[in-house]
Amino acid sequence: MNKENFMGNNNPKEQMIDFTLVSLAGQLVGVAAKLGIADMLKDQPLNINELASKVEADTQSLYRLMRPLVALGVFGESSDHKYELTPMSQFLLSDHKDSLRYISMLNAGHMGWKPQGALFDSVKSGKTAFDTIFQSGLYTHLHDNPDDEALFGKAMDNLTNIDLNNIINNFNPSDVNTLVDIGSGEGGLIGGILEKNINIKGILADREEVLAVAKEKLTNRGLSERCQFIPTDFFKSVPSGGDVYLMRKVLHNWDDDKAVKILSNCRLQMHNKAKLLVIDVVVPTDDSGIREKLRDVEMMIYLSGKQRTEKDFKDLFDKAGFDMTDIVSTTGALSSIIEGRPRVTHS
Repeated sequence: MNKENFMGNNNPKEQMIDFTLVSLAGQLVGVAAKLGIADMLKDQPLNINELASKVEADTQSLYRLMRPLVALGVFGESSDHKYELTPMSQFLLSDHKDSLRYISMLNAGHMGWKPQGALFDSVKSGKTAFDTIFQSGLYTHLHDNPDDEALFGKAMDNLTNIDLNNIINNFNPSDVNTLVDIGSGEGGLIGGILEKNINIKGILADREEVLAVAKEKLTNRGLSERCQFIPTDFFKSVPSGGDVYLMRKVLHNWDDDKAVKILSNCRLQMHNKAKLLVIDVVVPTDDSGIREKLRDVEMMIYLSGKQRTEKDFKDLFDKAGFDMTDIVSTTGALSSIIEGRPRVTHS
C-alpha cells in the first residue's frame, strides 16, 4: 500500500482492502492537521525527535503516524530522515490560501467520525445520523458548543476558498448594480466579487452574529462602505433591491420544501429582470461524479438536505417561479453556477 497504488489499484480484492482502510487514512491526515505538523515543517525539514518536540507528541507514536503519511505522499522524508512538505501537505498549512487544514480536522474529529459511524442507522431509519448521535440538529449543536462552532466555521472557510476564485472569475457583472448574498457567511465570496467589480454594491444576508464577523473582515479589506449587513431569516423573508440574488452552498442544507421556500422568498423580492445564481454541487446521473455523490452522503449524515441533479434544481426553480437558464461548471472545483430568471406571466 503506497502512494503509487493506494485507492488506485486495478486488482478488485486489493482495491476493496484499500476501501476498508480509507477512513483510517482520513484520520491520519486529520491528526497531522490538528498537531500542526505542516506548519512546523514550513521553514525547514525536521527529524522525528525535533518534530515530536515541536508538536509535543510521543516520539515513537508520531513516527508510526508519519510512516504511512509519507507512504501516501502527504509528507516527504529525505535521505537523512528529515520530514518535509510535499505538494499535498502544502494544503495543511494554516496560512495557505487554499488551506484544507480545518476541514481535515473537522472530518477526523468527533463531529466527523461519530455521525459517519451512524450511517448504517441513517440508511435503515431515514433519520439524520448527526441528530441521532448528538440528540440535536447540527446548527443547534454548534450554537451550544462554541469550540465546535469555531472549528466548523474555519472548515467552511476552507471549503469556500477551494472554489472561490473560480466562482469569482465566472461571475458576469453586466447589468448588476446591487448583489444580494443570501447566507453570505463571513463575506469571502461577496468580498472577492466586490474587489474585482468596483461598481457593484453588496447586501449580506445572514444571522446577526455571522454578519458581525463579516463586517469586520470586509472593513479590513476596505469594502464595508459598499455593503449593507441585514440580519435575515431566509425562511421568512430576504432583503429587497438586488439585481442578482446569490446563494452559495445554501440549498443543499435543506429538504425540497424548505429549499423552495427560500427560493420563493427570493422571487418575491426580485424585479423581473433580476438574476438568481445558485452555487452548488450538481450530481451527475451517470456513473461518474464520485466526489459529488459522496458529498450527497455527507448531507444525509449531517442535515436534512441533499446534493441535487440538474433535474432536481430545475424542479425547485419551477416550483418557486424561476426558469433555469444556464449551468456553468467552475473549472477545477465541484461547484457549478446554476442560473435562473424570474418567470414572468403575461396577462
